[in-house]
Parts: sequence; structure tokens; C-alpha cells
Amino acid sequence: MPSYTFVCKAKDHLNEHTRQFVQVIYHRDGKRIDQTSCPTCGAVSKRDLVADLGTVNINGLTPLTPSDSRFAPSKETEFAFGKFKVDKTGKENFAHSPFRDTGELEKFMNGNNDLGEPELNQSTGQPLRRKDGSVVRQGAKLFKYGKNATPSRDGLRKPFADVPNAWVDEKRTAGARGGMRGF
Repeated sequence: MPSYTFVCKAKDHLNEHTRQFVQVIYHRDGKRIDQTSCPTCGAVSKRDLVADLGTVNINGLTPLTPSDSRFAPSKETEFAFGKFKVDKTGKENFAHSPFRDTGELEKFMNGNNDLGEPELNQSTGQPLRRKDGSVVRQGAKLFKYGKNATPSRDGLRKPFADVPNAWVDEKRTAGARGGMRGF
């Protein structure tokens, strides 16, 4: 539920120093709520952002630009999605990266993408298409491997056999690679 904390500083509440109350407001996405009327006195109350800070879930505060440092999230995704945004015409836009911010990147990784199986029309069984002719697909959830996630090295053969080197005589075989071990 979208509940917000407000503070009324009207003269009616002056003896209490400030009047703080919580109100549930249903609104459409993207609309910012900064003030409302106080339920007791009717004065304009301002939102208490510090009180709401613990309940707010914010994604996308870090903008992604093509000129980020080598440790930025845009550098991590550069190999998979390219360094610059590609327009519908196929032209690269050198001013923008493929994702605007970390929130948009997170949504893409969680399934808001055009990867995965195509959605089928229930009556015909054919894939659904958009107005531009592209196929509508179910989003695939992607994941990112950690830094130490390397493939297993089981089953690899030894690169060199244990044989003496042809350019080493008997006196120098003790320290040579592939020397007289096992003889």
C-alpha cells in the first residue's frame, strides 16, 4: 500500500510543535506526492521524506553513461549490449548507453526484455506480432555470474609429457622441465 508520512505545521498544531500523520494515497505510477491537506485542521501539510526513507524502494539512482569508469555497471554490460545505444534504424547514438540507469538495467535482467519464447495467439497458434512486424516474446530472466565463477577444469589433459628435453644433457636434467623424473 502506498502510505506517506506528512507533517502539518499549522498554528492549530503549534502546541504539539509538529503534527505528523500517515495517509494512504492511491495514485498512478510516476506521480509525485509532496503535499496533502491535514485531516484535523485542513491546512496544507508537507511530506516528511526522512520518515518515509526506510519504506521507499528506489531503483535506478545511478545513471549509466558511455564514459563511465572501468568499474561502473555500464562497463560490465558493454560486452553483451554494446557501448552505445542502437536506434530502431540500426544507427548508434554516441551520446547514450544501452540503458539509462541501473533501474532500467535491473528491469531488463529480471525479464522485461524481448528474449525468450514467442507469445502465441490462442486461436491460431501463430506468434503475436507488433505493429512494426517484430515478434512479441516472453521476457527471459537473466543472471550475472560472480567474479570467481569460472568453469570447472576437470578432464583437461596435461599439456606436456614427462620426457627429457632433447637439448639438455645428463648433467643438467635435475632442474629441467620434464627432466629425468620417473626414470
